[in-house]
Amino acid sequence: MSVLACITRSFCFSQSTHLWKKYGLKPLPRIPISKRSLEQCIKFFQRGKESWRNKNNCICRYQSWHSMSTLGVTPENIEIVDAYSEKSAKNGKFKQLSGEVGSSFVELFRDSAQYINAHRNSTMVIHIPSSLLLRESKSYDGDDQLKQPRSDLTWVDDIALAWTLGVNIVIIIDCKCHVNDRLELLDSYQSSLPFNETVIPINQELLHIIKEVSGGLRFDLERLLTKFTSANGHKGGIVSGNYFTAKPVGIIKGQNFGFAGNLRSVDAEKIRSAHKTNDIVVISPLGVSPSGEFFFVNSYDLAAGVATALVAKKVIFCLQKGAYLLYHTRHDRKLLQSLRYSDAKELLNIYLKRSSIQQKGSSCSNDGVAEMVVAMQAAMPSLHAGVKRAHFVNPTNGSLLRELYTRDGSGTLVSRDLYDGIRGATAEDVISIYELILPLVKQGILIPRSIRKIEESIHLYHVLTRDGNIVACGQIQRFEGCAAEISCLVVHPDYRKSGMGDALLGYMKRLCVQTGAMFLFALSTQSMQWFIERGFSEVDFSRLPPSRIKAYDHARKSKVYMMVIDGDRDLDATELLRDRN
Repeated sequence: MSVLACITRSFCFSQSTHLWKKYGLKPLPRIPISKRSLEQCIKFFQRGKESWRNKNNCICRYQSWHSMSTLGVTPENIEIVDAYSEKSAKNGKFKQLSGEVGSSFVELFRDSAQYINAHRNSTMVIHIPSSLLLRESKSYDGDDQLKQPRSDLTWVDDIALAWTLGVNIVIIIDCKCHVNDRLELLDSYQSSLPFNETVIPINQELLHIIKEVSGGLRFDLERLLTKFTSANGHKGGIVSGNYFTAKPVGIIKGQNFGFAGNLRSVDAEKIRSAHKTNDIVVISPLGVSPSGEFFFVNSYDLAAGVATALVAKKVIFCLQKGAYLLYHTRHDRKLLQSLRYSDAKELLNIYLKRSSIQQKGSSCSNDGVAEMVVAMQAAMPSLHAGVKRAHFVNPTNGSLLRELYTRDGSGTLVSRDLYDGIRGATAEDVISIYELILPLVKQGILIPRSIRKIEESIHLYHVLTRDGNIVACGQIQRFEGCAAEISCLVVHPDYRKSGMGDALLGYMKRLCVQTGAMFLFALSTQSMQWFIERGFSEVDFSRLPPSRIKAYDHARKSKVYMMVIDGDRDLDATELLRDRN
């Protein structure tokens, strides 16, 4: 007999009716028990009289079942305490609710909110290798036996999460790796699909394998995305089909390329219609010609072509191996995460001339440098045609989300040249600059500058031209203490509210970063709000560099506005948030 049963039965000798009425327990039949055991039971009840009324006691809990709803709580056991009382401070759960635990998530979410808003309803084309889409990670048990492969679905989850945040997504699947895995099983094929060749010969047998692999990958991706939407209650579907037409490469220098093809046209309206119904579009690199034949199109060129046809905000290349850009200076080298279109084009020319990229047998074994060059080469035409940004994301956990929704990002960004037409001023521009700023000088907005004074400091001026005419100008001057001043920032009245002032300001900010300036300031008497809207904060004139304080005009009483520049990536984020269309 258990101790609790012995105690209960012993106490029932004298108070069975009392227990039955008070606690809902049925009286138990009398059983023989020794006098000593009965005395011990009575002492136990006297000692623990109050404990039997405790909420953790089984009898009180049994009683409470009759006074509360299913899965409810007992109101008399609830205590309201002050949030900053001693009781609350000792409670670990309180620390979590009060923000002492998990504050990093709050800050991260606050910082990401602006990017979520900026990317909502924007179109992004994502090129992803099949090896990342359905990666299998091998693991072993204690006996070194290979377990069942586990699918690593973080890339699918991250893409689907961006989808739920309002991004219109087109996925381009690169199936080369899975095709090569199939070719390794065939004795008739001694080689695989080369990674870094844009066009490769495709015969009937290879086309049949590509069809099977592409179809399987497409259905697997649809299955995984559907699983995500079902689990998260997201309303939307996954659609795939012939959203583009292809044309044969034909015969080049005597080489018949068979079923290899090039992109012919993209049905952009059909893709936009799918996005209007909140569907995600999946496209495989197999296209159909108007005559009904299948052709295998290079997936990198396909992604760039689809992005161009849709005038997408971004084209994203998920790298299988991954690569970074290092910028070498005289004394150091640093990680370079952003690049202008013109600089990226020149970098590609340098690497292609070096002929350091060797043809390799399997796409799964290619180095990251070749992969990066191929992806950048494919992105250049789309950037030139109007796509605003190209991203190259490395295959690390959460890298896609960090690239899209954090300021620092995780990969490399190449953006369309927003500063086209901006250059350093020359002596021939003196008269044009003088005529541009003269109306503002007469209004008292700018301090007077003579032609001779402009000519003496012409090396500090930068101009923005359209059709050979100067439509905006600005002056930037370095000071001690990593500081620089922007002044004489003027846009022609016919070109105001067209973003030219922002472009010229952004250009001069990047010049500050290149020269090591971290503190950017401007003096103004009437254009204060324009600088505040662009991240400047009003400070006391004593914050100016000592040499600039000496030259400060106290009679004019100009207000001082200053901002801190963290680096190129900070400027990339600023340009993104200001350009939301």
